[in-house]
Amino acid sequence: MVKALIAAAHDSSEQVRADITDSLRDVSRKQPELVLSSCIQFIKTEGKSKRPHVIQLLVLIIEILENDLYNISEQLSIYLIRMALAEMVKDKNVIPEWQGPACKILVIIGKRFPQPVWSVLIDLFPPGSIPHYFVLKTMGDISAANPTEIVPNLKEVMARALPVLGQIKKDNMRWVFASCFGNWCEAIQIYLANMDSAPDKSISQETFSSEVFPAYEVMFNSWMGSRESKVRLATIHAVGQMCAVMPLEQLSDQIVRIVPAFLKMYSKEKLHLPITQGLSTILGVCVKNSVSTLEPLLIPVLNVLHPLTCAAAGTSTSSNPAVAKNTNELLRCFEIIGIGYSEQLCSYLLARLDITKVKSASIRGGTLGILKHLITRLGSQLEDKKELILSGVRPLIDNETSLEVRKVLCQVIIAMASEQYLLLEGGHRMIEFIIKQCSISEKEIEIFNQKAAKSKSAPDLTPERLRTMCDNVLHLATTTVDDMDSILWPFLFEFLVSPKYTEALHVICRCLAHVAAKKRQSNAPDYMIDFDIEVNIPKPTEIIVRLFVMLNEPLRRGQLGIRILQCLQAIGPVLNPLVSDMWDNAMPKLAHYINENADSESWDSSTWEDLTLRLLSETIKLVGDEEWTQVLGDKLCEQLEFYKGQPNMKKCALKHTGLILQRISRREYIKDKLDFIFNTIDHSDPLERQGCAQAYGFCSASQLDIVLDKIKSLAEAGSKKSGGFFSFGSSKADTKNKNTIFLCLGYVAAYASPKLVVARLDSHIIHTLEPYTQQKQLGNQAKENIIRSIDLIAKALHPSHLQEEFTFRRRDDMISLLIAFMSGGAKSAEVSPDVRILGLNTCSTLIHLKPAMSPELEAKLISSTMKFYFSPPPPPSKQPKSAQDHQENIRQIEQNFHEMIGSILYMDTTTLCFGRIFDILSPFLVSEKASQRKNVISACIALLKRFIEFKSAEEGETSYEESFAAIGRCVGLFVPRFTDPEPEIRMGAIECLELVFFIDHMLRTSVGQESYNFEPPEELAESPELRGRIQDADIHEQFLIVHQLSTIAARLLPSDELSSFLVHCFDGLTDPHASSSSGTCVMINTTLKMRGEELGNEVESLVGGMLKAMEATKVEKTLNGTLHSLRTLAIHHLLPVVEELLKSPIPHSQNVVKSLQAIAKDPNLVTQVTDHLTDIINNSQILEEKGSDKKMLYEHVPRACSATTALGEIFELEEMEEVARENFSQIFCSLLLRFGTSRYGKTPAAADQCLKTFEQFVSCTKHEQLQEIIDDKDNTKQLASNTDYHYVLTKFVKAVCVNQPDEMPTIYQFILPYLQGNFTGQRIVTATVFAEMISHVKNDRELLQSLINNELTIIVDEKLKLMAIRGLGNIADAGAEEVNRFSSTVIDALMCAIDSKDEELAMEAMNGLSRVFELVDEKCVAPVLVNICHRVRPAFEKDQDEIRCASFQLFATLHRFGNDVGAQIFYEQIHNNFTTLFLHVNDPNEDVRKACKLALKNFAPLLQAEKLVDFFNEVLHEDRELNYDAFLNQLSVHLIEYFPERLNLYVMTSIEYFKSDWIPLREGAATFIGHALGNVPEDKKFSVGLNPGIISSALIGLLKQKSPKVRSAGAIAMSRLYSY
Repeated sequence: MVKALIAAAHDSSEQVRADITDSLRDVSRKQPELVLSSCIQFIKTEGKSKRPHVIQLLVLIIEILENDLYNISEQLSIYLIRMALAEMVKDKNVIPEWQGPACKILVIIGKRFPQPVWSVLIDLFPPGSIPHYFVLKTMGDISAANPTEIVPNLKEVMARALPVLGQIKKDNMRWVFASCFGNWCEAIQIYLANMDSAPDKSISQETFSSEVFPAYEVMFNSWMGSRESKVRLATIHAVGQMCAVMPLEQLSDQIVRIVPAFLKMYSKEKLHLPITQGLSTILGVCVKNSVSTLEPLLIPVLNVLHPLTCAAAGTSTSSNPAVAKNTNELLRCFEIIGIGYSEQLCSYLLARLDITKVKSASIRGGTLGILKHLITRLGSQLEDKKELILSGVRPLIDNETSLEVRKVLCQVIIAMASEQYLLLEGGHRMIEFIIKQCSISEKEIEIFNQKAAKSKSAPDLTPERLRTMCDNVLHLATTTVDDMDSILWPFLFEFLVSPKYTEALHVICRCLAHVAAKKRQSNAPDYMIDFDIEVNIPKPTEIIVRLFVMLNEPLRRGQLGIRILQCLQAIGPVLNPLVSDMWDNAMPKLAHYINENADSESWDSSTWEDLTLRLLSETIKLVGDEEWTQVLGDKLCEQLEFYKGQPNMKKCALKHTGLILQRISRREYIKDKLDFIFNTIDHSDPLERQGCAQAYGFCSASQLDIVLDKIKSLAEAGSKKSGGFFSFGSSKADTKNKNTIFLCLGYVAAYASPKLVVARLDSHIIHTLEPYTQQKQLGNQAKENIIRSIDLIAKALHPSHLQEEFTFRRRDDMISLLIAFMSGGAKSAEVSPDVRILGLNTCSTLIHLKPAMSPELEAKLISSTMKFYFSPPPPPSKQPKSAQDHQENIRQIEQNFHEMIGSILYMDTTTLCFGRIFDILSPFLVSEKASQRKNVISACIALLKRFIEFKSAEEGETSYEESFAAIGRCVGLFVPRFTDPEPEIRMGAIECLELVFFIDHMLRTSVGQESYNFEPPEELAESPELRGRIQDADIHEQFLIVHQLSTIAARLLPSDELSSFLVHCFDGLTDPHASSSSGTCVMINTTLKMRGEELGNEVESLVGGMLKAMEATKVEKTLNGTLHSLRTLAIHHLLPVVEELLKSPIPHSQNVVKSLQAIAKDPNLVTQVTDHLTDIINNSQILEEKGSDKKMLYEHVPRACSATTALGEIFELEEMEEVARENFSQIFCSLLLRFGTSRYGKTPAAADQCLKTFEQFVSCTKHEQLQEIIDDKDNTKQLASNTDYHYVLTKFVKAVCVNQPDEMPTIYQFILPYLQGNFTGQRIVTATVFAEMISHVKNDRELLQSLINNELTIIVDEKLKLMAIRGLGNIADAGAEEVNRFSSTVIDALMCAIDSKDEELAMEAMNGLSRVFELVDEKCVAPVLVNICHRVRPAFEKDQDEIRCASFQLFATLHRFGNDVGAQIFYEQIHNNFTTLFLHVNDPNEDVRKACKLALKNFAPLLQAEKLVDFFNEVLHEDRELNYDAFLNQLSVHLIEYFPERLNLYVMTSIEYFKSDWIPLREGAATFIGHALGNVPEDKKFSVGLNPGIISSALIGLLKQKSPKVRSAGAIAMSRLYSY
């Protein structure tokens, strides 16, 4: 077998080749010598013409030797050496893919038996001749693999090689000689380095000098100039290694030739690694031995190596290992030079850092990279060069622009820090450079990214990445490098204030906090700083105001807020000891606040700014020194310029300034600073304006008069500049200033003492603001700021702020002014959204002030603002951001409008007030624009909810209102919106209904009570659920919901409002939306039905109104009246009416359908209709014959088709469900019969219509089981077949019998006459029904007997025989007693069909027998048991999956009869078919696999093998995925254990399956044989009766089959037979 596997190893299939190789590899693990010797034999006898085959075997031999080299005999090794050598030198030409593996075999064997290998190799290298290429290569490789044993022999081979070196002309031979000499010299170095374990200690470097130097001269002089690159590189490698073995005197003389030659090779060769490796070796030898001749060559060496290293530094090495290795070797060369010549090297490198002379960034970057390597590797050699290196690097700090160079420079600085360089003079400059990189601005990053976006390739290094790297570098250096504290403290203080380092502030604070915390904790003597001595460090007040302002943006990169807090806490005692305790307590809490809220979307910057202000206030308070506070203010004012271009930061700085001024009492100082603040801001920036205004506001809290005087003077100064007090607006700059003044007035009113504000309101605040409000040419920005100012003033006057009542006499004037601002008059389109948003908000604020608004002003305000509320202007641009801003503006306007009208209602919380507002808004309820209708509804909901909210907050007695005023009109106008096309409007309208009736109920039930009743009326309990449903409801469901709502409304409407309600509902019938008018009609109908008696005096006007409305809207009321008439007629003449309708062509028109449905809706008529229609389907003429006897054609009679259609149409009515259930058997059977009679005709239209009607019937009855069957597309497809439709009918019958067993007798009686019907289709359907009913008859022996008799009767009819067989098999479902009762008759009938040529019939018979055998007594089957086995067995190998499955299922059921009379006979049958079963467990068909698994589990107990039973139950479990290979393996173990005498039977039967048509079975058979033979214990191998010859011959035959899987299986099986 091993020979067969070896012969087939080079199969055409790659997978088979791999499997055969694996098999041979597996055999070799047990018997390596067998496989190796067989390979040798094959190669020797048949390998001559099969080179690819031989190559594959050589590779296999290599794998075996690598694993079992020390387990093979020396003799076999000799054979392998001879074979490999023969293959290697068989062809004089060089063929690497063939001779290479042979060479490797020799090298591997040489590791264990070096002398035999070496001896045969040396024999092939006689003196004076050039050996075979691979002979020499093997010598070189074996020297590298086993230098200890080979080096003593090298002198001889070198001696033989020397004479022929000059004769070699071919490049490949030169290459191999050069490689060998390189390997030999390298082996010598290894040998000498490990002299302690060397076998011959007399060997020294001088031993080989006489051979090495001559070889060197030949190679160096002749081969270095070869045209072939491989030869040159191999020569370079060899020369490099020779230099390490060459005598020093000779090396010293030759170095002046060697080094220049090596350097010259860099320009010639693309691959530099061998050159660099050789040069590294030479340099190492020279430096180690102080070869003086090297020093003059240093500059040329550096001039070559330096550019190469710089170029490599800018190349990515991750994807090119060769480049990475060469780079490392280049750096190694510099390191070696640095060891011997550090001063010359440093001078050379530092000269390459001069940016004025070296313009190339790559050169500077590469030089820095070399320096970094040297700094980390040559600590002691560079100790006295540290200051020189620092001074050489320093020019780059100020002038370097290249990102790459700056990155490397940062790395060099960190390397310096680790080696204590930074403790020297100039170290601080290095730290400053890193901080500068941390300070790269966002603007610089943005400019770089814009440029990069235009380029085709993305840069590897960006300013952002450099900045992030330096952040990490500075922090890591601070926390990990020794002695960094002494460098950074107090040096880092210098960077806290300067705006140049703003972007680095987070990392500066972080590092400073780390150092300061350590010093503070250890009470370091240098912790406290004398700021007078340290003149370069900012003063404490500068640091405090700078950090406090920066603290206002805590979420900037690097967790700026947390870092500043940590820093302030750590340096608190340094800045001011008085605040340190408070900061120690406050800073962690503030940091915790940031951590808790930073990640949330709802971060509130204003709250955080208030916290920082509070911290500043407490700090000033604790210090308690006005002079110190004044200095604080001075420093902050000086730093305001830092925040130019950062409006938010400047706003915060201004607020801090105002807070500081609040704590100062010097009037002149305050005036100066207020002037400074006003003059230093950009008045066109809203944030800076706000900051200035808030600063004035904070200051006014303690110095109101000073601030007001300053504002007044600023206003007067601006007026004088522009030509007069009332000439505002003539200058753009003056306009911006005035905007700031407006805000200042507002914030002064908001922040100053309330009592002082009231006293100075008219004389100072309003008086200063009012002149500007009267200008005609006010721009939007001015309006916005005036509005903001008025809003702040109004909030300051609110009683909640003043703590007392106050009447604002100028309130109405202010509202009128806001109306004018928001409306804009003729230029309304120019009014900005912000003016309207702010104006609505300010109106809401003003409305809450006394006195109460007049109704006229109220109406004017609502009317003017609702214009832009209902009709917002279009978006200004099509840009997405503009569209988003526009939507946000609309949302704000809507929200503020609701707030405004809610404020009006708050001041007069009555339904009359709501009515006034509603009267103004209600015309938009019928707008054609959905947005306007939606806005009315949302406004009404907001108002009604506010009404309830306000009432719930009222104290004392209830109001005088006893009900909701004009409730009928209000609800009537909402009604059309219940069925609005927009879901949101529908839901909103219903909510309005609920709120109106809730308020009415609240008012009515609270009359005379101490508090309001907030319990909703019981009638509204269902309304919320209806509101939820109507959102996604279709129009019909909407009408149903409206009907339910109308019953609620009808019960809640008071009598005196009923007429008003209906009159306003009639208006809804003409609504422009059809759904709304129809919904209104439903509301009217229901209301009239429920409350019509109360409208006796209003009938005439109501009817006239409805008729007029219906005529205009063309609603379906007219059609409904017609249908009503038709139904009335049908009451008297039902069948004629139905017959006339049935004469309509199919498909029926919409009116015909509605007519039939209208009739069926009448419970007194529906039963007669269904009886008549089913009678037509079952008993009338179904088909009309046309043509002659020879060619008879059939056409479906239209009457029956129409009746079928009509029956389905009336089932579409919900009312038909009960009728269909009551007459279920009749309708169900009729439709089944119709399936049978609709199979004829020219087209399938009748069958399609029957299916549709059946679907409508099932849907009507809501029969879930039948519905599932219909929904299956496969079933629908089968129903369309004229031959297979009865299978689906069987499923229908089963579903009914299972779920409605009481219907079975009725079904039987109804359908029985049709078993002898005139139509074949009716007979087939009846037989199908009876066959399935047998499965479900329980406790009704008479019915069962009748069904069985009918099946036996029709079994002779060929058209009905299949159904009869199926029905007889179904007797199994009746239970064991009934099965035994009919056993003889049924089994005989089924046995007759078991081997029928009709496979479908045979399959039904087998399935039936399978089920019967599960229950029948053994005595009934024992006589025919063997007969059954023999008759079933041929079906095991049938092509049809269903037949195979049925046969295995039948065979599996026979396990019941293997225990008693037929036990021994059946036992043999099991063993005879056992192989078939476990092979078919891998059958291509899943059902067959399941059947075989079941059979094995069933038969296992009969085999009396407990382990086999447990094994099958575990492995063949239904939910477990089967690993078939593992299954066969374990199965073979059990079979060997229990049935060793039958193993030959199983194996020989498996061999028969080698000819199977199914590949999985052939594959499984081979696999089983492999496992079976492989698992036989040694002591049983000769007792089990196996014939290895036959088996191996059969397996070998598999290697020739077409299927690769079979060939692989055969190969794998053979791998397990190694012990035979």
